[in-house]
Amino acid sequence: MQIITRKEAKAKGLTKYFNGKPCPHGHVAQRGTAHGGCLECQREARRAKQKAKGLKPYVPDNFRQRLMAQQPELTRWEYVPVYYTGKPCKRGHIAWRVGKDGVCVACRTERQIKRRDHLRYLRQEDQDQRRAKAQALHGREIVYRSEAKELGQRTYFTGEECANGHISERLTVSGQCVSCLEMYYTRDKARYVARSAKRHKRIRQACPSWACDDAILTKYKERERMTALTGVLHHVDHEIPLQGDNVCGLHVAANLRVILARDNLSKHNKWETA
Repeated sequence: MQIITRKEAKAKGLTKYFNGKPCPHGHVAQRGTAHGGCLECQREARRAKQKAKGLKPYVPDNFRQRLMAQQPELTRWEYVPVYYTGKPCKRGHIAWRVGKDGVCVACRTERQIKRRDHLRYLRQEDQDQRRAKAQALHGREIVYRSEAKELGQRTYFTGEECANGHISERLTVSGQCVSCLEMYYTRDKARYVARSAKRHKRIRQACPSWACDDAILTKYKERERMTALTGVLHHVDHEIPLQGDNVCGLHVAANLRVILARDNLSKHNKWETA
């Protein structure tokens, strides 16, 4: 802990300082800049006062976790003293109360939940209004990226302009504008063709001569059937990726599986083991 004088702490606008010297009671601890008193002496006096009143210094996790980030130098018993009387509050809760203002912890939790639900309702109402305006303006259904991921769609449409001013669909996996990608593809078509050819070449190299083509074709037919049956896009995924970081799989029926498109897009080239 950095040693600093009270005068320097006042000049820097600090509320606490540490001079490295013991107080009259022998505590080598921080002191308050306003009064110069030892904070450890104040804590002991507060604990003795609570003990005399029969109060138990217990702190719920939701208060302690928030304040520990603000004052990490204090111990777990020194955050927001809470006491218990065993008597019901105005709303009938028999719970702990905050020592600062005597508010029932259960009542405070209910208010926080109510406020959170109200804010969530306002956000949803605002989103519905913006969706209705965009649908009336563009004449097509508005789908946000989170909804497209749930549905397993490759693209989605929000009716908003991209950085280049295009109002078009976007890719679900990256959020990129489709019109921008088409513009980049037209400008640098050779690079995209080379990348696609590299992917197909990697699949051919990963497919051994003994692989059963009919079994592989069955997996792709299963993908089409699952997509038509559920209405959610499915992909044929390599359980062990062809270009993994630590291991590479083969393009054979035993390494293929039909999964949801959103799961495959989030998996990338990772090999998930149990």
